[in-house]
Amino acid sequence: MRRSTMRAFTLIEMLVVVAIIAILLSISFAAFSGATGTARKGATKTMIERIKTALENYSNDFGDYPPSSPRKSKDKGVNDGIESLVKCLMTTEKNGPYLQFSDKKLYDSDSDAAFEVIDDWGRPFIYLHNKDYAKGQKVSILDENMVATSVEAKGSKSDKTSQYQSLSSFQIWSCGPDGKNNGGKDDDINSWD
Repeated sequence: MRRSTMRAFTLIEMLVVVAIIAILLSISFAAFSGATGTARKGATKTMIERIKTALENYSNDFGDYPPSSPRKSKDKGVNDGIESLVKCLMTTEKNGPYLQFSDKKLYDSDSDAAFEVIDDWGRPFIYLHNKDYAKGQKVSILDENMVATSVEAKGSKSDKTSQYQSLSSFQIWSCGPDGKNNGGKDDDINSWD
């Protein structure tokens, strides 16, 4: 009579298999998280391009870009630029609305009942009209825990010429993946590059 011999996996063989699976999972996770970051950057750049087009249409109808420091405002003086941009682009006057923002792209980070348009990291864009480049404004930056910190944002200058970027129009940028306002430079995603 023949006996069938079944061979079982040894402990070493099982540990090797588990190690290989762990390595494959870590590689795929790294690739996936990198793809997610790239997708967020691309979506944010696309949103900036859509806003730029809407701003040009608004300027053609009104003769200027939306202000970044409204004359009369009940706001707290934080995020005035992006809040003004949202109000102006959503106006129904003349040929408006110039851009419809989805509800998931609007957020009130400074609790003043005025909405800001947010990037793919959930942080408000920064918008400055060329008249306010030197003066700047206070903006609310949200960290990864959605805690707001108020910082000063001024117009970005070219490293080569020391002139303001988009000298006669506007600047709009996202603080990018790190959530730090770098004035539209480094990992910030901006309207002039």
